[in-house]
Amino acid sequence: MEKARRRCLATGKPARRFRSFTYRTLNSWSRKRQVIGKAEYLPKGANPRFIVAHFPDSMGWAQKLYEEVYCARSDMENRIKEQHLDLFADRTSSHEMASNQLRLWFSSVAICSSSPSGGWD
Repeated sequence: MEKARRRCLATGKPARRFRSFTYRTLNSWSRKRQVIGKAEYLPKGANPRFIVAHFPDSMGWAQKLYEEVYCARSDMENRIKEQHLDLFADRTSSHEMASNQLRLWFSSVAICSSSPSGGWD
């Protein structure tokens, strides 16, 4: 974290450093786990993050795993949240995928037809 802080202060831009290490809690984990740490320092302060991985980082993949897998997953979760909020997808409780898809289409049509421009801007 200190290296990221010094770099940020020197350049005035956000600085990131990644490291993979093993860690074990005192009580809740039964074994050591692989952890990927992101030490990020922004002009407004520190922004550390940690994720637990299921495989060793013997290839130095910490940054790639964090940026391309973990961040992509959270971005997808944001898209799912938008769908739930904007298309009333919380009503997709059927066990059949086709039924849930039909409900989403109905929600989309209802939203488009209720907007002043007919939803086709």
